[in-house]
Order: sequence, then structure tokens, then C-alpha cells
Amino acid sequence: MRPVKCIAAGQELNGGESIKTDSFILTCRQKGNHILGLQTDACVGEFGYAVSVGKTFKKNGLLFRCVKKDDLIGSIAIGCVIQGIAVGLSGTVNIGGFWYKCARYGSDGIQWKVMGCVDNDGERFHPGEKYREGNYVWLCKETKVAIRNALIGCVGKEFDREKEYAFGESWYEKSANQFSFRMMCVGNETSAQIIVTQCIADFELGRKVAHVGQCIRYDDERVLTCIQDEDGRVHIMLGKIDQPNLNNRYALTVEGVECPRIDN
Repeated sequence: MRPVKCIAAGQELNGGESIKTDSFILTCRQKGNHILGLQTDACVGEFGYAVSVGKTFKKNGLLFRCVKKDDLIGSIAIGCVIQGIAVGLSGTVNIGGFWYKCARYGSDGIQWKVMGCVDNDGERFHPGEKYREGNYVWLCKETKVAIRNALIGCVGKEFDREKEYAFGESWYEKSANQFSFRMMCVGNETSAQIIVTQCIADFELGRKVAHVGQCIRYDDERVLTCIQDEDGRVHIMLGKIDQPNLNNRYALTVEGVECPRIDN
């Protein structure tokens, strides 16, 4: 008896008819001695499209090549698909703030893994390494569940020397003339900022310090102002006011800067 139909995936196929499975395109054809049999014509890639022999395709998070050996067609995994990007075996790629590697695992498996962090210039860092981004210090931090970028401090300049400061630490930053600011690094692992906490004037009568939002008497004619504007900028000034106003402890203006009061 000779077969008159092929059966594939539970369906009957006449000679010349094809069917698409999850992995291959199968066709019912006459083989040797005119006997019907199933023949693999192509591989099936992502979204069910046909892939011819020698071509690569993405599927299930991996990169495959459709290959033919002797008379058999199959597919072999040759890489990973990481966030839509094809990466060859042993290859690496930067995506967002991290870098990834496609590697073998076990005897015949392939998977991708987060290897570390990446800065804005594309430089790579391993877990445990720290790096700078502008005025801030980051740590490539590995936890039990993931690798992530964590803020750990700020970059400040004191006495013309650039240094790193942890949260809560402060330093002095020179301004124009004899003025300077006391800066502080504040924040946590997800957000950070450098703020001004004090204004300092160091003139002929010595050093005077005012906290942000404060106006203090420097001498009989001048007031040191340390006022923050609506945009968050802190302005320092040694301004003159009239003698009558200097002796009254109520809100007044010092050369255009409004002071809540005058402190000694």
C-alpha cells in the first residue's frame, strides 16, 4: 500500500500542500519511489513568518539561524535578543544605564545577563565600582535581585581641589571677591542635590557667617544678605542701608534685597 496523504500537526495534507507549525514550514511531497512524505522547507520566525535556509531570525528572546544539514532543515541558537537588539554569542551591548552580555549556560543553553552599569559617555562599570556623572557620584550596586545605579554623593571644589563628598558632608566654595558659600551634599540613592547652607563674608572687620534666608549686621553701615530667590539661587551681598533702618528690627530692603529682619 502506498500513502496517499501526509499527516502533520493532526492535519491531513494532499501532495503539494503545506502547513506551518510553530517551528517549521512542512510540505507533503513525493520522495524516492514516488512515496509521499513530509519535507521541511523553511523555519518559522517571530510572528509566524517563513525564514529560508541561511537566514537569521528572532524568536523567544533568542537569535537563531535556519540551517540545512544533509536533507534536514533545523534552527540553531546563535545569540540573544536583548530589548529588541540582536546580540551574538559572547557579544555585549549597552542599553540605557546598563551593559549586557549574551553567553552560554549549561551544556547547550544561551541566555543574556546584566553585567554592570554605563555612564552617559558609554563607559562601562562592574558592580562595586563608582563613577561620576557631572556633579554627582554614582555606585554600580548589586543587590540580591538586580544591578542598579545608586547615587552616593556629590562632587565639590574646595580650595581649587575637586573632591567627592558623601550625603551630609559640606565644603566651602569660593565666590567673587571676599565672599564664599558653604555647600552641602544632600539626597539618597535615587535623587541628590548640592545646596547652599551658609554665606560667608571675610572683609576688613573679619569673618561673618549668615545662614540662607538670613541678613546679619556686618558693621554699623553694612548688612550681609544671604537670600534665596524664587528660582532657588542664593545671592550673597554686603549692602549699605540707612542708619535709622539698621537699628529697627523689621523687614527692610538692602540694595533691592528684601530681608526678613536684621540679626547681629
